[in-house]
Amino acid sequence: MQLQAKLKNYVAFVAAVLIASAVIGLGAYAWANREGFRNVRICQTLKPGITASDLAAALGQPVHRSNSNGETWWYFQTPSIMAGPIRAHVSESGGHVISLRCHEDGPPTWTLPQ
Repeated sequence: MQLQAKLKNYVAFVAAVLIASAVIGLGAYAWANREGFRNVRICQTLKPGITASDLAAALGQPVHRSNSNGETWWYFQTPSIMAGPIRAHVSESGGHVISLRCHEDGPPTWTLPQ
């Protein structure tokens, strides 16, 4: 009977350690990716017609910019678990955002009519 009680206590201790480790791990992940999670929440609230400077004010400076085929894309920090970064097709000459993608899954969050 005493062995059974010790085994029960051991199992409870191991379960508590595993749960605490998971909570600490998730907390550390969320802390390390806090700017990315913040950006995803903010991105969902941005409306068509936003200017490039307002976009940078909302999401911070882009972590990468690319120019290909005459198009300029800005990439912003997101949590590492996401498929890809937030990205915006920007008209640097016009100073406005043409298209915004808050996530890689599915179509753009919005695109201005051309």
